[in-house]
Formats: sequence, C-alpha cells, structure tokens
Amino acid sequence: MRAPISCLVVKPKSHSTLFKFLHERYIQSTGWIRVQNKKTRRYEEHYYCWMSDLPIRNTDDAVHGTWVEKTVRVRQKQGTYKQTFYTTLFTSLTVTKHNVQEVALCGRARWKIENECFNILARHGQNFKHNFGHGKNGLANLLATLNLLAFALHTMLDQVKGLWRQCRASYQVRRAFFQEVRVLTTRYCFPDWRSLWESMLYRRSPPLALSAARA
Repeated sequence: MRAPISCLVVKPKSHSTLFKFLHERYIQSTGWIRVQNKKTRRYEEHYYCWMSDLPIRNTDDAVHGTWVEKTVRVRQKQGTYKQTFYTTLFTSLTVTKHNVQEVALCGRARWKIENECFNILARHGQNFKHNFGHGKNGLANLLATLNLLAFALHTMLDQVKGLWRQCRASYQVRRAFFQEVRVLTTRYCFPDWRSLWESMLYRRSPPLALSAARA
C-alpha cells in the first residue's frame, strides 16, 4: 500500500482529477481573517477554504486527502484590495477550521524547502540537471542518484566540525568551492582528503605526486 504524502502543492494542470471534484462537492471556508505580517509588520487578510476525501488522481489506488486553498490580500489606500499570494495544497492530514492555517503553513514550508533544495542542486555546484539524457538501462537515474547522494553527504559534512567545514566557510559561494576542488583534483594527486582541504584552506602548494616525489 502506497504511503500518503503529508502535504504538497497542487495545480489544475498537473492534478486535473482533483480539481474536477471541487465543482461537485461542498467547500468549507473560514472567511477573511485579519493577520499581521511578521516581516513587513503590515496587516493582511487571509482566506482559507478546503474540501476533504478527494482522490489526488483518477486511479483505484489513488491517495485520498484534503484540498486546501489559501489567498492573501492587502487593502490599498483607495479602499480596493490587491491579491498578494495564492496557493492550493493537498494533504493527508485532517483539516478543520482550527488547524487549516497551520496546515497551509506546512505546505508552504515544504514547497520552500524543495524549491531551495533543487535550486542548490542545479545552480550552486551540484550540477544536477533537469535531464541527463535518456542513456541506456537507467543511466539518467543512476547519475541523478549519485548527485543526490553527494548532496546528502555534503549536507551532513556541513554539520560536522572539521577541515571540510572550515574550508567551506572560507568560500562564500558554494559553486566557487566545488570549482576549486575540481581544478585541484584534476591537476594534482593528493594522498588524502586532509592534504586537499589544508591546501585550499591555508593556500598551501599542492603536494607532489608519489611518482614525482620518488624521482
């Protein structure tokens, strides 16, 4: 049995079955709620509506959950309203008028985490592309998996004290750090990782290759 997804962003084009059911059933709502934005300190009006027990797709094994919509508007000086945010979510969590705001925040947080994660993978040194090419016998999946494993390992190393963390901190841009690693390891042979990190951190000359040192 497939495990349900706790909360994700959905759109009419990608989840047409889900949105088709919205016209056939009753939608619950909270009405407009006045909220102060913690960052801008100005007041906004939030509106939430939801519908429960909907299939996310048109299959027998489709996950059922709740569709949630969030709209944010700001009152203008002339008395009109301007919409500043809109999103639709699907969640396996139980949604009520008491927790719909929290559920919507969870969905937004998940989207933000995923968006920033893939942005780093694609543009900041991990070289994760949208399409590696089809390859043969799962080559694209293999390359993507290796990228994800590298990203997981680098994230873990960022949390551990040591030469890696010091060396990473000395480069403000992640992409520049990995570019330096790529250049050094292409041109020089390092006996271990410590030698590489110390060369980058302390701007030391790379050690001679073993064959050159023996000669």
